[in-house]
Amino acid sequence: MILADKGSKKVTRLKIKLQNHESCVKSSGLYSHAVSLLEPLKFTRIRCLALGSPTQEFQALYQLAFLNLIVSHFGVLPENVSLYDPAFTSEDIQLLENELKYTVMGPENGTNVPETTKSTLFYMPHAPRSLTESILRHSEPLWFLANDFSVTMGTLTKAKFLEQYPLLASLVNLHEKSGHRSKFLENDGFTPVKRKRNRARKIVYVEPDLDYGSVETYFSGIQINRIQADDEAPWKDSFSDLALNVVEIAHKAEEKSIS
Repeated sequence: MILADKGSKKVTRLKIKLQNHESCVKSSGLYSHAVSLLEPLKFTRIRCLALGSPTQEFQALYQLAFLNLIVSHFGVLPENVSLYDPAFTSEDIQLLENELKYTVMGPENGTNVPETTKSTLFYMPHAPRSLTESILRHSEPLWFLANDFSVTMGTLTKAKFLEQYPLLASLVNLHEKSGHRSKFLENDGFTPVKRKRNRARKIVYVEPDLDYGSVETYFSGIQINRIQADDEAPWKDSFSDLALNVVEIAHKAEEKSIS
């Protein structure tokens, strides 16, 4: 009984800290920018994955505060918010289910099917590529509030990226083909000067021609909207690379997109 009381008091203290985090995030440019991007979408459910442990991790508590604000702003019913992370502790579950009235629900519950994700926003802060690939394959979502997909290739070659994560790689390829490029790759107005060098030529790796057409997909394109981060924010890198990734559906040309 004493141990249970201590656990309950810890969760209560954590809930107060969570509310303070919410106030902090709500006044940020990051939050206002995210809300402006989400406004055109018609989601009534939120599926949160890869959150981490909010009772144990600094980042996860800020990410949970962000989730609470989105739930409140868009009037999503708590029972329509589900979360899962194998890192959840018993205290995490107590906080999420007893205090916040959310549902902790693993993938084995059978909710990750296309029929239930047409109105679902997937909130996946810092999700690994393998999880994103799995969700794309089994759930066919429309909206990911998650890592900027255009930077998920990391240090992989395009060939390896396509081999290991075919759906995610196909989305990134469609994004690149649409003409979106990093601002760091755009012409900055300066003309490069070519200098002759007598050094031996280095062997440069050239990507082979890749057959993206062999990948069976449910989408025809993607819009990636990077969410602006706040300089010197107290949450540090809790929201680094955060973006709204809007998947365009192949058989629904009339799907409304955001600009």
